[in-house]
Amino acid sequence: MSDGFDAAEKYQSQIPAMQLLVAMGYGPLSQNRLLELRGNRLRNVVLDDILVEKLRELNNFSYRGKDYRFDIEDVHEAIRRLKPTPDRIKGLKGTTQEVYDTLVLGTTITKTIDGDSKSYSFRFIDWENPANNVFHVSAEVAVERTGSTKTNRCDIVGYVNGIPFLIIENKRPTESLKKADSQLIGYQSEGNIPHLFHFAQLLMSM
Repeated sequence: MSDGFDAAEKYQSQIPAMQLLVAMGYGPLSQNRLLELRGNRLRNVVLDDILVEKLRELNNFSYRGKDYRFDIEDVHEAIRRLKPTPDRIKGLKGTTQEVYDTLVLGTTITKTIDGDSKSYSFRFIDWENPANNVFHVSAEVAVERTGSTKTNRCDIVGYVNGIPFLIIENKRPTESLKKADSQLIGYQSEGNIPHLFHFAQLLMSM
């Protein structure tokens, strides 16, 4: 989206989309609150505090009939495996595939109790019970470009457990959706904000 204010786009496309998502259960986040949840860093795209809290709620393991919670260190290790680091970047397609597989399949965490070590499943999303996840949405989300302090601004970003799952590009009714599609494609290029699209599972033009 351009930096210029487009009243028609905002009131005829963006706000109705936000209202629909809120009605579906997405909690709205102001730009200031969103930036706080991103650690006040425009480069960050995952809402770490929300993700940590939700992962601690979703995950536990049983040993000899007794239930245990994973430690905070276990949660941070799982998040480290989810997030692509520079040495693990395999291009946009390869990296998004790896993130997708991790989101769908989860990971394993090894725990040792009474000298007995076992690996236990650890999930990022509760796919069987969607209501156990937490949903948020924000508008005009600025993301710092790769190797730059300049930003691209996405019209709407929807989060599941703090992970950016949904990206919407809005246009006024008189504009072609092809323009929105082109912007979403352009954002994914190496010099823009591919790190946001590593996590995105649904892209929409509206």
